[in-house]
Amino acid sequence: MSMAGDTKMNELGTFFKTRRGELTPREAGLPDGSGTRRVAGLRREEVAQLASISTDYYTRIEQGRITVSAPVLSTLADVLQLDDDQRRYLFSLAGKPSTRTPRRTTQKVQPQLQRVLTDLTTTPAIVMGRRMDILAWNDLAAAMMVDFDTIPAKQRNYVRILFTHPVMRALYADWEAVAQTAVAQLRMEAAKYPDDPRLMSLVGELSVQDPQFAEWWAGRSVKSLTTGTKTLNHQEVGELVLDWDTLVEAHDAEQQLVVWTAPPESATAERLRMLGSLAATSKTTGQKQAAWRTDPVQSGGGGCIGDIGTHAFNLAEFVTGLHCTQIAADLSSFVEGRRVDDNVNMLLRFSSGARGMLWSSQVAPGHENGLRLRVFGDKAGLEWHQEQPNHLRVTRFGEPPRLVTRNGPGSGPAAAHASRIPAGHPEGYLEGFAQIYSDIAEQVAARIEGREPDSASLLVPTVADGVRGVRFISAAVDSSRNNAAWTALSTH
Repeated sequence: MSMAGDTKMNELGTFFKTRRGELTPREAGLPDGSGTRRVAGLRREEVAQLASISTDYYTRIEQGRITVSAPVLSTLADVLQLDDDQRRYLFSLAGKPSTRTPRRTTQKVQPQLQRVLTDLTTTPAIVMGRRMDILAWNDLAAAMMVDFDTIPAKQRNYVRILFTHPVMRALYADWEAVAQTAVAQLRMEAAKYPDDPRLMSLVGELSVQDPQFAEWWAGRSVKSLTTGTKTLNHQEVGELVLDWDTLVEAHDAEQQLVVWTAPPESATAERLRMLGSLAATSKTTGQKQAAWRTDPVQSGGGGCIGDIGTHAFNLAEFVTGLHCTQIAADLSSFVEGRRVDDNVNMLLRFSSGARGMLWSSQVAPGHENGLRLRVFGDKAGLEWHQEQPNHLRVTRFGEPPRLVTRNGPGSGPAAAHASRIPAGHPEGYLEGFAQIYSDIAEQVAARIEGREPDSASLLVPTVADGVRGVRFISAAVDSSRNNAAWTALSTH
């Protein structure tokens, strides 16, 4: 071998060594393992394992002692995740022709597009790449459609989400027309990238999962739209009539900025501002729980009645020891376009002859956590507010009202058991959960030890209580659909 040949072989080995040092086990699809690694990147034996060759063989490659065949070079290039330029350099060093079709690497958002996306605080926008993959988005777009952060990166494809995510099917007023157009646009992408394995995999997956997709794909309709109008039925703010436009990035024609806009003084523009405020609050507080609660696909037929009303119902039965037998419910929605109730008015009948009233609302400004219970009997009345959980107001007939404090005089042994800190110190919401966990732990320990649990630990919610809550919600929905008719609570 000539000196020039030796130099190239040595450079080839050094190139391999450098590249594996830049690739982490996680990036290569290997477990990180435990303990301190002596090398920053992959070990020789890990590269050999991934390439299905012996460690000795790979070691000799890095040492520049053997000539490497084109198939082995290609495999090692895949293992080390080389880009097209690196691959060409590798084959050039080895003196081998590279017949590989240039590989399309993972797309990254152009910095110019990212800056525009960041600045669009009042306009929903996404960056779409090859095969209609969603590469980036702003907070308002996520609030309008779905929380893209919850979707794995390799599944963030507009067409895939459109067909597989239940929120998207409910979101578009004319989902079938939107979906059919999306399939026609994907067909155009297939013409651009006929050998793209990820695109072919996407088409195959959706064809198996969804008969409509399979039918439309087989129809071979093609469209290349850059503008249009869509109507969305948003679960939180109602109807949105939006114009959408597609802007192509000047430095990368494979990346497009898609924006949705509305006339400045329109109802949709006002609702977008409302949605932006909700998105900002969610980002600030970290509370992303509200969306599913207003989606009947995810939450069922009840909204406020299931989110808030069921807590009041369970509290009333627990405190009084009475059994509700019938309800007459009026479930209403004050937020335009909302598909589940956000306000509940209800009458209740109990087996003892007692009567009750229940009101719950998600549209009552000033009542952030206004759970309140009032019980009036033939001997006394009591009142409790969750915003002041350490105080119980008790009024006996013929006596002035008195305030019973948590774990204070007259509170009894059950209250003492449920109090985790001494009287006089405020005990809050989270201590309630801690007490439940402690009581459950006592029951589990008693079962393991073959003894009876502390009787005080038995005052915890059961599966039967949960089932009864669901039956209550179902009865409320049925009653409201029948013009608030009296409806019996099912017992089985």
